[in-house]
Amino acid sequence: MRRALVETESEVGVEAMEDLGLKFFLTLSKSYWIGRLSRVQTPLIACLETALAYRRQFAELQQALSHGGVVSCRLLNRHSIADLEDNWHRFSALYIEACCGDASSLKSRQAVAKRLAALVEANSAHREKQLRAWNCRHMLQEERLQRQAARTERHALLRDARTERHALLRDRRAMGREDRDEARRRKLPRRRKLPSELVQRVVRRWERLQSQRRRHEAAVLQQELAKQRAAARVELATQRAAARVELRRCRTEREERWRWMNRRDLTMADLLGQRAV
Repeated sequence: MRRALVETESEVGVEAMEDLGLKFFLTLSKSYWIGRLSRVQTPLIACLETALAYRRQFAELQQALSHGGVVSCRLLNRHSIADLEDNWHRFSALYIEACCGDASSLKSRQAVAKRLAALVEANSAHREKQLRAWNCRHMLQEERLQRQAARTERHALLRDARTERHALLRDRRAMGREDRDEARRRKLPRRRKLPSELVQRVVRRWERLQSQRRRHEAAVLQQELAKQRAAARVELATQRAAARVELRRCRTEREERWRWMNRRDLTMADLLGQRAV
């Protein structure tokens, strides 16, 4: 724009450009606060540099909420309510400055702030709907993850039980074979066992006892892990209940804040979000 004006001025002359009386304005959107179809405009600005400076500041505020250069309609997925409110307060202060300037009366600035507050209030139902939808999606995601964890735990327990059952069957078969071999040997003429045979028999018995001990320890560990997972699920449910309470508290605070911002004795400092906490 700056280059186009300079080139046009060089072609037609400074006086012709002054006679043309070009003025500029900005059209701004804040879909979360005032709705997707609502727009606010700045008054006409005679100086291009001033208009470009305001445009740059508004673009910085919008960039703070963008993702990949685009401001998505699902801001709650990436930003907290406090971040959105802070961005809106800075946007409001900059818009009031662009509309009224530093020399305007307090009454004019209050009128602009009142107009912004009315737009925000008119879109409050849509914001509450977005917040409820975000909360439902968040809870559904948590429930889906919880079901997935429970399913994984159930499959692990079934797999461990199957493995232990197969191991017990193998031990029973091995002990049965040993008993049958022992029975056959008893029927044969008695002979003195070799030391190596006795050692092998002790080793086999010891290995079987070690295997049983390891399986028992694994079963105890699995039971302990199951108890810990159950405690984690209880803790998650408690956190979700606390989050729902916090959501209701935040909604109540927002309603009180809107009532406070629309009272009769409202001041300019209140409208700009400067009241003491």
